[in-house]
Amino acid sequence: MGIKRMGKVRAPVMARDLPKHRSELQGAVEGLLASPLFVKSRRLGSLLSYLAQRSQQEGVGIPSEYDIGIAVFRRDPAVYCTGDDPVVRVQVGRLRRKLATYYATLGAHEPLRLSVPAGGYKLCCERHGAPLADGRPAILCVRPFSCLTTLGGAFARGLGEELCDLLFHGFERASVRVRLPRGAPVGRDHEHGYLLEGSVRAEVNRVRVAVRLVDVEAGGLLWSAHFDRGGPLLIALEQELAEAIADCVIAQFIQHNR
Repeated sequence: MGIKRMGKVRAPVMARDLPKHRSELQGAVEGLLASPLFVKSRRLGSLLSYLAQRSQQEGVGIPSEYDIGIAVFRRDPAVYCTGDDPVVRVQVGRLRRKLATYYATLGAHEPLRLSVPAGGYKLCCERHGAPLADGRPAILCVRPFSCLTTLGGAFARGLGEELCDLLFHGFERASVRVRLPRGAPVGRDHEHGYLLEGSVRAEVNRVRVAVRLVDVEAGGLLWSAHFDRGGPLLIALEQELAEAIADCVIAQFIQHNR
């Protein structure tokens, strides 16, 4: 199964920039909270509700990581330190993937869609048009990441595994292939093929990951980015990088296929 291609979308706008549609925004939030993806996840539901509420308050800025930690996750203001406690970053990452999954599956026909773009904690809305007549499935194929340095081979393999798992759950109804048979096409006549590939360059306490998303049918590069991190090459760093990359890939993939 794949993700149906949809029409072009308008540029995202902050939910608080749509005051006349507050009831519509509230309906979108309630629909999400009642869906099977959210109904058993109270923490994500509380997080989504808080971000929606803040987005509609006049004169209130975008909530910070500290604000969310105190208001949603009940951290003690006297001792809470965002550098030591990643609960907000982890849960917002989960929320991004849950939203992407919902709009790729159960909410595929929702006209108003919510997201929390990577790099911040603002709730955004975007309106989507009707599906195109060409509704071929879109297949995202994931190649194992290559390592360009002597150090980091195991890290590159682990990062690829983490990323593929996150993308599989982020695109529940999409076909995600870890590697391609030699000489086999990415997308056949009834599919639209996309390829995700990347490389790792590692030093003792630093790593750079380059990632590319390619539209195989069009023969063009859709998106490319570098992710730099410091610290030892441990599983925690694999997970952090995989979550950051998955958030960006899901956003780009949906943008080009909705």
